[in-house]
Amino acid sequence: MDDIPAFIAVETGEDGGLPLSIAWSLPDGTIKQTLIQPDDNWLDDETISLGDYSLEELASMGVSPLDVIRELE
Repeated sequence: MDDIPAFIAVETGEDGGLPLSIAWSLPDGTIKQTLIQPDDNWLDDETISLGDYSLEELASMGVSPLDVIRELE
């Protein structure tokens, strides 16, 4: 069980909004943080809040949701 993150924090643009950024602690105590690339299906609604990020920032500097899940496994 030492491989399980001690904490996970997810940033959204608004309550119940899209996940924009995620941070978690590693077993050695370091903190890892990354932006999340929004899936195309998430962007159907024009009123979606991206918080302080632009779509271009999330697309170019973020990682796919699947890659985040793989790393947390």
